Amino acid sequence: MPTDPVSGAASGAVAFCSLAAAPSAIKTWRPDAVVSAFSPRWRVATLDDRPHLRLAFHDVERPRAARQPPRAEHIEAFVKFVEGKRHDRLLIHCRCGVSRAPALAIVAAILRGATPRAALERLAPFASLLRPNRLLLAFADRQLGLGGSLAAETTAAFAPAYAAHLGAELSAVVELSPQASDG
Repeated sequence: MPTDPVSGAASGAVAFCSLAAAPSAIKTWRPDAVVSAFSPRWRVATLDDRPHLRLAFHDVERPRAARQPPRAEHIEAFVKFVEGKRHDRLLIHCRCGVSRAPALAIVAAILRGATPRAALERLAPFASLLRPNRLLLAFADRQLGLGGSLAAETTAAFAPAYAAHLGAELSAVVELSPQASDG
């Protein structure tokens, strides 16, 4: 769902992109709040006066030597931030825009009224590229009381990309916005 960032979107819009696309997305899509998911060794610049949540963890789904996987506390902080900014335009970015950012965007879309299936359907055009971080989604699944459905549906929806182990980067801004029919 690449969007024309200048066209504007309904209140509660959620979009994600790569680190490389973030400066342009901030300028043209004009988010009210930003979430940066990045590796702990990187520094993420402070933004102007816009609310900005920084989540530092490596993009891994299992603990590995010298890699800090996402933890439940990351999702808890994210949920609190998103719920506090319920009516704002939220931009989420990570380094490549294919794993951490889409996982968090799926969670944000659900928090803003989309069903897990509707959020995943909006990403279907990118199923061969995106690999939403399953560990983040498993933590969100538990916290939101979804009974494992989010993790299972995501794994099924993005099976080709998970199997391919692509080293791709997303070049577009992808927007997920709740529809009235998502309830």
